[in-house]
Amino acid sequence: MYIIRPDWVSHPDDRGRQQPIYSIHIQPVHVADAGTDASSSSQSQAASLKRGHSGDDASESKSVGPRIATGGQDGRIRLWNSLPILDPDAEMDESVPRLLSILAIHTGAVLCVRWSSIDGRLLASGSDDSKIVIWDKDRSGQPSVVFGETTVPSIETWRAIKVLFGHESDVAQLAWAPDNAYLASCGLDSHVIIWDGRSF
Repeated sequence: MYIIRPDWVSHPDDRGRQQPIYSIHIQPVHVADAGTDASSSSQSQAASLKRGHSGDDASESKSVGPRIATGGQDGRIRLWNSLPILDPDAEMDESVPRLLSILAIHTGAVLCVRWSSIDGRLLASGSDDSKIVIWDKDRSGQPSVVFGETTVPSIETWRAIKVLFGHESDVAQLAWAPDNAYLASCGLDSHVIIWDGRSF
């Protein structure tokens, strides 16, 4: 096991002070076939990580690996490119982006981020504002800037396609069903809610 902590993965506030990161989740990648052995599966997975996520457009897959979502005290969700972490050559290549997008709709700390199963097309986030937000990538190609951010425009644009209300306190944990048919949420209100993932 290797533990890598890139110093550029951070959640600074408007004064540049680092804020705690409460949750992290890596976009799923599925490359192994049932008939492959462990060694070939491992090699093909590494190759797939460097090629990019299978759900991306071909033009961007060369420079974007599976995304890493982080949620922090600043109320933001940041999406990071894993390619500069996995590939030393990509880390030195200034044309390979690191921060892909900043998502901002929560009014409290983001306590949990979870990619959907199988393809990782959707991202669910839970916050101490008691809301759950479902995000999907906007494939129009228009870059965006989060209001109040002084960073460069996002490489990718992600839109909130659904906001789920039901908890009366912090949303502490989220989990997708293996087929994404359901999303379970757990809150500090002592409630577990099962949502219909087919409605997202």
